[in-house]
Amino acid sequence: MEDNKVKNRSIVDKVWDFLSSVKLAVINFAVISVTSVVGTVIEQGAPREQNLELLAKFVGDSMAPQVYDFLYALGFMDMYKSWWFLALLMIFAINLIICSIDRIPPAWRAATEKMKPLKDEQFGSFPVKSQIIMSGTPESNRERIMSAIRAAGFSAREEAGVQDGYQVFSSRQGYARLGVYITHLSILVIMIGAVAGVMLGFKGSVILMEGESSAVAYKKGGYPSNDEQQLVSQALLRSGGDIVRAAAEFQRSPESFMNRLRDIGMDPLGFVLKCDNSAVEFYPESYQPKEYWSDLSVTDRAGNPIASKRIEVNDPLKHNGYTFYQSSHGVQARAVRQDTTGNVYYSPYDPTSLPEFIFDVAPKGGGPAETVRARFNQPFDIPGSSANATVRSFVPTYGGSQRQQGTMSNLIVELEVTDPGQGTYSYMSAQRTQQPPMRDGARLRIRDIWGVEYTGLQVRRDPGVWIVYLGCALMSIGLYMAFFMSHRRLWVQATSSGGKTTLKVAGTAHKHRETFQHRVDKAMGLLSEGGK
Repeated sequence: MEDNKVKNRSIVDKVWDFLSSVKLAVINFAVISVTSVVGTVIEQGAPREQNLELLAKFVGDSMAPQVYDFLYALGFMDMYKSWWFLALLMIFAINLIICSIDRIPPAWRAATEKMKPLKDEQFGSFPVKSQIIMSGTPESNRERIMSAIRAAGFSAREEAGVQDGYQVFSSRQGYARLGVYITHLSILVIMIGAVAGVMLGFKGSVILMEGESSAVAYKKGGYPSNDEQQLVSQALLRSGGDIVRAAAEFQRSPESFMNRLRDIGMDPLGFVLKCDNSAVEFYPESYQPKEYWSDLSVTDRAGNPIASKRIEVNDPLKHNGYTFYQSSHGVQARAVRQDTTGNVYYSPYDPTSLPEFIFDVAPKGGGPAETVRARFNQPFDIPGSSANATVRSFVPTYGGSQRQQGTMSNLIVELEVTDPGQGTYSYMSAQRTQQPPMRDGARLRIRDIWGVEYTGLQVRRDPGVWIVYLGCALMSIGLYMAFFMSHRRLWVQATSSGGKTTLKVAGTAHKHRETFQHRVDKAMGLLSEGGK
């Protein structure tokens, strides 16, 4: 008979059984885990050279190109968008859904099943059970019995009359049986959020000089790498991030313009992001960076300021679905030149990018310092002195190691000072070392240079993040129900026997049975004390 049933099963039944099998779930999950490890090790979407260098550490320089080409052909260089990885996730989701559909109905029936009174002989057959003799009649002990039931965590919701007494029964936490299926649902929700983030989101970067603005982020590089990107970037800036206005400059529809931006690795922000200032703080008497920070501001399409924040590492700016993380900092290479000794100097080939030097001037006789701002190669007066000075060059990392080149770790500025009483002479103004006085006794200390430092921002837009958060909340609820809650049912029967009360207890718990038995024994112990 059973063999005939198996033979008569339709192809739909066989496919259903296959998709609902635990074996499929285990194998599929193992494949997803292994491929995810490979996808984590390989930098997704990175340049070929970067992953070749990485693979060379595992397989050697000679084999790295062949291994790279093999992995590239399989889609591992952009794995999370590959058809086969999405297919694995789809199979996992289908398997989870079908397993839940198969198992939810009996779990729901068990959770909502209406309790019925037990026969007297059934009390001894339950896994959780107890029996005691109490003095007095069942009615005289009713209040004590009800208190014991409440102490065991139950409320006497239903009651049935039995010969020479009564029976009380109650159920608790029936929906705990559904905890595992809420966890299944949370996994599906998290998967949907993750896929939405990968397929519809954006991960890139933007590099901004102090005072520079951008209305677009770049998938690679952080700045325009060709003429087309440069033209698009300028058009979006002129439009304040308005796609429609920028597309009109290229005589394209907004949809066509957006598709072209995706093709060339650009993501329009819909607003303008500006770097107002950027700096790095070092540990005292050390060249080791202590903290990077950038002052960012956001303006809308009409140029109105709408947000601003000083960001630091792990404290990003969030606006309109985008998150901007502080990822790098340095002295912009296009604004400096390097001499034969390795020191970096400003190269004034672009007059529009002249930096602003900020000095603190302490007068000869003492007193509060005054702030002076100056431009490269432009003379400025020194407060409290008849002299004037002109910035001729600067070294951001004077005396630093090669690793510190490109940072403002030890700033030295060379000035040409003209004093009617002292003549013309060269003066070095240091940021972090002891400052010697000028010839007239005043001290001129460089505080900062604005306009030569840049901030590197990691840009992320993840439309699925709130879906993932929802999935995590559901998972917390489901796991709590699955591990810390238990569907418990309790029957208590009190009958009169020889002027005393025979109290029988039976119970079931779909898990944590020993804990339930302990609570029942503790409640019965309270009744038996002085009750025999």
